[in-house]
Amino acid sequence: MQADELRDASRERLLAEIGALQHQYDISNQHQLLGRVRELEMALLQSRDYSMGLSAEVGELRATIAALQKNNQKLRKTAEGFTSSRTWRAGRMVMLPVRIVKQILKAT
Repeated sequence: MQADELRDASRERLLAEIGALQHQYDISNQHQLLGRVRELEMALLQSRDYSMGLSAEVGELRATIAALQKNNQKLRKTAEGFTSSRTWRAGRMVMLPVRIVKQILKAT
């Protein structure tokens, strides 16, 4: 008789635990759960699409940065060409006294 009582007690405890879990997670309403699963799947797909879009933007920005760096290098070479030319250096020497006078006037 004890085995039957133990089995019944175990069964009742399990049923009570299942009922508590159903109440806690509201598993009894399958339609509501399916709707929630669909909502979560949609949210997952949207977040995946959003991350893929951001990834594409990052790629475009990297390409833009590379193009700007290339352009920057060209401009630096052009500027180096100006400052290394004879006319630039001659003009700088001619204007040296003017620069010195401006510095003196700013200091006073």
